[in-house]
Amino acid sequence: MFEVKDLKVIIKENDEEIVKGIDFQVEKSSINFLLGKNGSGKSSFLMSLFGSENYEVSEGGAFLDGQDVLELDIEEKIFKGMFLSFQSPVGIPGLTVSNFLKHSINSVKRGRGEKPLSAPQFFRQLREAMEVVGIDDEWLKKDINVGFSGGEKKKLEMLQMILLEPKIAFLDEPDSGVDVNAVELIASCIKYMKERFGTAFVVVSHYEKLLRILDVDRVSIMKDGKIVASGGKELAEETLEKGFE
Repeated sequence: MFEVKDLKVIIKENDEEIVKGIDFQVEKSSINFLLGKNGSGKSSFLMSLFGSENYEVSEGGAFLDGQDVLELDIEEKIFKGMFLSFQSPVGIPGLTVSNFLKHSINSVKRGRGEKPLSAPQFFRQLREAMEVVGIDDEWLKKDINVGFSGGEKKKLEMLQMILLEPKIAFLDEPDSGVDVNAVELIASCIKYMKERFGTAFVVVSHYEKLLRILDVDRVSIMKDGKIVASGGKELAEETLEKGFE
């Protein structure tokens, strides 16, 4: 479904190679964790897949259903079925959650050649997603991430993910800076997406919170820009017990 082949990435500012030849495979409906210390290249790897202006891919490719997504612009990546959850989503004063979500979902539907949702259809889908995430109507009137706590920002990210129905979701440290209730909610949303839509997940983290809850299919350890070990959940347990070294 998704495959990265010998991916090498440099930081544009200083030409330093931060990702040093990654090979990575993700199957449909699988949950994959990418673990490693801060500075190991995990977030840089994700950002390079989505075309961040801070990074340049110097070699290799990333293929979703056989197509190299590195050749696509950001909108086309989303239309293709990719989703990225940020560590610290930005606030957008003046743009309400309701308007943002409606325009987002209909833009993606048009990009996929589908018919946009009518207002009743949109709100029906929105209500279903809100029930999964556990938020009330007052959220719809708020400006995007303005005055939101860390947990509330994660909830909004999960709500967006459910409505966009991606093939593959990349979550950058979703369990960072949130309490145990938020972690359990994120885990339940991941399970929901996997079971309902067959969504595959790549979760970047160096925490154990989500690993303790989810039925993880594959764990990869990243160090100094390379994947140095891969295995099942037992690898994560061994790493958490003994440390990354």
